[in-house]
Amino acid sequence: GSEMCIRDSQSFGPLMSTEKEQWVDVWLSGINRSENYFEITFNDVEQFIFNADRLEDGSVIVIGSNISTLKQTQTALSISESRFRNFALIGADWYWEMDSDLKLTFLAGGVENVSGLEPDFFVGKDRSQAYGIEGAGNLRSLQSFWDKTDKRESFDEYETKWKKNNGDVITISLSGEPRYDDDDVFVGYIGAGRDVTQRCIVEERDKRLVTAINSLNLMITIYDNADKLVFYNQEFGDFKRKISQKIELGTSFEDQWRYSCDYLAETYGLDTDYWFDFRLSMHRKPTNNFVLPMGGNRYLNVFEQILDDGGVIIITTDISESKNAEQEIYKLQSYLASIIDSMSSVLIAVDSNCEVIQWNLCAEKETGINLPDAYQKQLTTVFPRLQVQMENVVDAITKGKETTQRKRLFIKDGTNCYEDIIIYPLITGEEAGAVI
Repeated sequence: GSEMCIRDSQSFGPLMSTEKEQWVDVWLSGINRSENYFEITFNDVEQFIFNADRLEDGSVIVIGSNISTLKQTQTALSISESRFRNFALIGADWYWEMDSDLKLTFLAGGVENVSGLEPDFFVGKDRSQAYGIEGAGNLRSLQSFWDKTDKRESFDEYETKWKKNNGDVITISLSGEPRYDDDDVFVGYIGAGRDVTQRCIVEERDKRLVTAINSLNLMITIYDNADKLVFYNQEFGDFKRKISQKIELGTSFEDQWRYSCDYLAETYGLDTDYWFDFRLSMHRKPTNNFVLPMGGNRYLNVFEQILDDGGVIIITTDISESKNAEQEIYKLQSYLASIIDSMSSVLIAVDSNCEVIQWNLCAEKETGINLPDAYQKQLTTVFPRLQVQMENVVDAITKGKETTQRKRLFIKDGTNCYEDIIIYPLITGEEAGAVI
């Protein structure tokens, strides 16, 4: 009786008789096979759930409910959960989707926080409009983006510039994967974006720092806490190419120094046996700044600094020219000192404060005071008998006046003695003084 009631029901709407018969057959099969409940799809659109309660006398009470809206909600929720699951795995700032026409259809996440524009601003825009601001800086990345999407290929970490609604320009990174339906028909792209502005700023600073380091006329190397080479600048790179192809990132400091010693010994005659051990003994000391003679009038100034992470930075400067110039100056100073000391006359030079800056050997013999003890002492303290000449000394310093006295009388050990005194101005750069 129930089967006849259903088959005669007018609630099937526009269904054809054949479709009605099929639906009834499915419904009856559900009652016969199911103990509690079963679901039926009606007209490929609506979905129903039926609860069946079997009574003791063999009859069945069936209650049906339209669950189409619930199923659509569940499907949408499943899609949303899948989207955000992928979004979370990617670790991006926002999630996006494109359709088969490569127009944006969906955005979620922090796109508004990053761009300053609501998601609806992007929805419906094609790949060119949504990719980033126009300009030469984006042209190469945009062309590659077009090529990838034309070929339905994945793309990863494509950077572009966006201009926010407040005028600020930021850098974002986009990644995407093509999507296909069950029939392997392309249906669009799914992807994510992230704000990489701060990372790009840091990378740009790093590039500038490396460029600056590479422009320096000195060698810079950095070793980690295991004493392995982890960084070197261009100057050291040029140097190591002369030494050995074996020196590369990961080479230990000891091995690198051994290769260097072999090269310096062959090229400049470095005493390898001594300097190899000496250099290792100076490595990783709290304070390290020393000169390393390579031989052949070549010198390196080596500075080491231990880093907070246990690594060490070594800055090596070729000071050959300055060292050779320094030695030449020292030779000249020694030569002039020898000339001054060979004079039979007392020769004293004072600065603008009348303090001794030059004191020859004859002055030392006359007074019994050597140069170190006389240096930067008041003239009258170390040579008291010149007290009467201080007015002339001051005139020479302040007025540039030269004074000469012949056969000036002085008493030495009870004996009358005579001396000639010449006082003339001494000008060295901006400093004034006098010579006696």
